Amino acid sequence: YIIDEVHMLSTSAFNALLKTLEEPPAGVFFIFATTEVHKIPETILSRCSRFDFRHISESQIYAYLGQIMQKEKLDVEEQALRMVSRQGNGSLRDALSMLDQVIAFSDGKITGQQVAESLGLTDRTLITQSIESFVSYDVKQALGVLEKVFSKGFDIKSYLLELLEKIRHMILIQNDIGSDLIKAGQEELDWLSAQAEKVASAELERWFDLIKYALGVLGRVEFPRYLLEVTFIRITRKLTSFPLTELLNRLEKLESKLPQGSGQISVQHTQSSQDESSKEHPSQSEKEKPKAGQGPVSWDRLLDQVKKEKPGTAAILVQGKLIGFDESRLSLEYEESSFYYTRASEREFQNYIIATAKTLFGIEPQVEIQARMAKTEKAQKDKEEKKQQQKEALKNPNLEKAVTLFGATVEEVRSLKE
Repeated sequence: YIIDEVHMLSTSAFNALLKTLEEPPAGVFFIFATTEVHKIPETILSRCSRFDFRHISESQIYAYLGQIMQKEKLDVEEQALRMVSRQGNGSLRDALSMLDQVIAFSDGKITGQQVAESLGLTDRTLITQSIESFVSYDVKQALGVLEKVFSKGFDIKSYLLELLEKIRHMILIQNDIGSDLIKAGQEELDWLSAQAEKVASAELERWFDLIKYALGVLGRVEFPRYLLEVTFIRITRKLTSFPLTELLNRLEKLESKLPQGSGQISVQHTQSSQDESSKEHPSQSEKEKPKAGQGPVSWDRLLDQVKKEKPGTAAILVQGKLIGFDESRLSLEYEESSFYYTRASEREFQNYIIATAKTLFGIEPQVEIQARMAKTEKAQKDKEEKKQQQKEALKNPNLEKAVTLFGATVEEVRSLKE
């Protein structure tokens, strides 16, 4: 006996079946088929042998359908057969039903266009045109293709899924993933490879995220067309910004290729430390310039040397506030939690500053990085302290007596400093 969708049985029906399963009649076998095993009671599962069936791979379905077409002596495009195999979604029965539908619909050679029309799929040409408009960042073409998709009544979810699949294939190709993960013909693979070469990997990942988000909210928006139009506009808007860390890393790589002392960056720095240094040490004659490892400690000289060797590192230095610089210590202050504070706290950064100071002045000062509270955080903290002081002032016993005595109300609380 075969019971399909057995999880639909009621609890009473399972209880009635339990006794028969415990002591089945001779020669009687029960086969329970279900796609929701978690709904079957444990008492039933414990008395059955379980076999989990997997979906048939797309390549196996494609090969089997190809054999059928050869036996029937029917002419079919490779792309058309792959489309049917993909739509079968792991079920050979469903794929065969779709193939019968396509054969009945077609007249002569079965093409991808006929498969799309008979199964209600998006025209393959529109898919390729959409991808090409993304690659060329042509917003007019992208919105024009979207207009055709809506005007012809194609299923929007299927259209987005196919776009997502194509972008996924391009990402795999860029990462040199084996073609066994990409179920496509050689012609389509060549086209995907050509498109993938024109786009940065970060852009493909951004497109994937945008379309994935649109798919997720598609059923919850009242105007899906507006959602997709904005999504396509964002896809075809080429990003030119880069993270600051990436720019600094690129800059340092370029520095190493430049001749010593070339390509300086204009950087502003404070004069106070230089004045302090000039007070502590006598000024040197312009004719007698100090050699490496000699001469007075000078923040300006240190900064100029760093600018020549590593402009990216100099940019981090000037963002800090110089607290002090002498033979034993270099103290800088940065805004807490800022990017520059993080970079200045790195051991590699500090070791380079120490090495440069040793080359210039013959000293190895300890690099001390201090953190100061961000302006917004300080303002918030001051505001909270002021509120707390006002609350404490209102609780003053003398103030409470005065309010009661005169029948007054407190309009404002001010600090004596104000």
